[in-house]
Amino acid sequence: LSNKMKIICAGFPKTGTKSMAKALRLLGYTVNDFEEHLENIDEFLNFFDGEKDSTALMSLHRNIDAVVDQPACTMWHTFFQHYPDSKVILMERDSPEEWYASFVKMIERHEKLHK
Repeated sequence: LSNKMKIICAGFPKTGTKSMAKALRLLGYTVNDFEEHLENIDEFLNFFDGEKDSTALMSLHRNIDAVVDQPACTMWHTFFQHYPDSKVILMERDSPEEWYASFVKMIERHEKLHK
């Protein structure tokens, strides 16, 4: 694999992932955020289900500068194994309670929109 990946964001949703993606794009980085990950969801699922190793999934990111949000953030270590020269950024909320409240609010909004 080429080693283009420069930044792996390990923060969970609701820790500033959208702001981070926007900032990285403004700085000229190519970024795969949640929406871009959905385009490759089958490869993520093949990896999670143990049907394939991480090589195929990582090759899809060979020309991407940065990844943020789910599902990439939960497998930051796998990305780092394939792209060891990249930097890992962990974004956090001020407290677990603050994160949880924000996450629940996001889920509730999603449920209302998709009833």
